[in-house]
Amino acid sequence: YESILVPTDDDSFASLFHLNVVPSGGVAPTQGAWLSQSHADHRGLHVGDHITVCTVTGQRYRLTIAGFFTYYLPNNMIVMSPDYYEQVFGSPAAPNALIATTGTTDMDGLSAAVSDVEGFRSIKDERASVSNIVGLFKGVTSTVVAIYVALSAVMALIVLLNLDHMFIDEKKRELIVLMINGFSVRDAKAYIYRDAIVMTAIGIALGVWLGIVMGSATVGAVEWQSCSFMKDAYLPGCVLGAVMSAVFAIAMMLVALRRIPRFSLTDISRY
Repeated sequence: YESILVPTDDDSFASLFHLNVVPSGGVAPTQGAWLSQSHADHRGLHVGDHITVCTVTGQRYRLTIAGFFTYYLPNNMIVMSPDYYEQVFGSPAAPNALIATTGTTDMDGLSAAVSDVEGFRSIKDERASVSNIVGLFKGVTSTVVAIYVALSAVMALIVLLNLDHMFIDEKKRELIVLMINGFSVRDAKAYIYRDAIVMTAIGIALGVWLGIVMGSATVGAVEWQSCSFMKDAYLPGCVLGAVMSAVFAIAMMLVALRRIPRFSLTDISRY
């Protein structure tokens, strides 16, 4: 763990951190330490479990988990009350840091303004440093996703067009019989439309569901253990994917349907 936080002002601390309610059967906050929710997600920890922390001098201390907190910075932190800190480590916690929200304040200017304060050592913009890391991660991930989407589109182009041609070939005899019996080319195409629309709708529904499942699994596999990314389904993305899939499927079907007007009566003897 990078640091242990022992807040001396609960109200001010609550404006930066949100501590989840201790589940039923758990221990009181004054009798344990709080960990980031990501540790519960990645390591399967629960309220009442025990962890061991090691100091820089090699000393080990056993802590009881009182609950989990959510925080926007992916850091390895432990939060505990002053009473529990003294109970575990045998001495009162000595305040050595001030956590504050700075908004858009320039860090260099802020550092210069407080550099003369007694006890000041350094100032660190955690949000900016983490944002840079997350931004780099998002950039790489977006590039990889774009490549996979492009490859998927090319594969879908080939596969869908080939399947549409195969489907029309299977229905070729029926289509020719329809046109012999007085049905127009439009009627023959409508015969294909109905099956194509049903199969496309089923494919899109299954594709969106599998995409949500695989997307959640992928995000869970790439996130580091000190943070948790959102894995809920993104509705606008699902709708956009479904619309793009429908447009793509219709376009490929229209290309394949151009063969129907070129069918001739002699083709029926081959089936």
